[in-house]
Amino acid sequence: MKRWFLSLLVPGYRALQHGNRRRALAWQGVFVALFVVAGLTSVWSSPAGGALFLVVFVACCIAGSRDGRDRGAPATLQPHEWAWMIAPQVLVVLILAIPAWRRSIVGLEVYVTPTRSNVPTLHAGDRFVVSRRVRPAVRGEMILFRAPDGTGQVHIKRIVGIAGDVVAGGPTGFTVNGHTVRDDTVDAFGPVTVAPGHAFVLGDNVKNSRDSRHYGSIQKEAITGHPLYVVWSKQWRNIGRTLR
Repeated sequence: MKRWFLSLLVPGYRALQHGNRRRALAWQGVFVALFVVAGLTSVWSSPAGGALFLVVFVACCIAGSRDGRDRGAPATLQPHEWAWMIAPQVLVVLILAIPAWRRSIVGLEVYVTPTRSNVPTLHAGDRFVVSRRVRPAVRGEMILFRAPDGTGQVHIKRIVGIAGDVVAGGPTGFTVNGHTVRDDTVDAFGPVTVAPGHAFVLGDNVKNSRDSRHYGSIQKEAITGHPLYVVWSKQWRNIGRTLR
């Protein structure tokens, strides 16, 4: 009973008992991949997602516990083999299940789009992975930042102007240094010269976006991350989309 219980909880336990390290390593890989995907998508943050994760996890555990049942009597694992089996699981769970550790060690975090300010690039409810490793601002790149309007809210917008650029907008679209970069029709504003150490940002859905037109340019110190790709969306075609 004890061995069956352990084989159910520790992927690869039974395969290792029968001396098959490759199969044991394969089961460990399945376990790690499951938690990596769940951790990066934060699937367990909702009841439905948590239930789905639990079903898949239990199915993997049951399949792993049956591996090698027809291969004779199992051997007793040595202490170093126990450590080899358990260490990867403990490490993965700690890193991916604790957000603070995930940010500092892995450098990645998952955010949920709260508004429609970046449609069609991002839709409300989309989950996307963000790199916490901040780098210099680049025109055309999307960034995550804390809005300078005193609310402390985290926004995601696209950089259209960097230090020294002159940005303006109106019925004919947006211009940067006199060149049209977007043809969206908006109320006239500018021209505005972007200050050193700042970036001028806009939402992709400019008619439904609160951005630098309302609260000014963003200081580089306010940038908290760079969106990488969409991991979940009700718009199926958006899943896997690279955010650049």
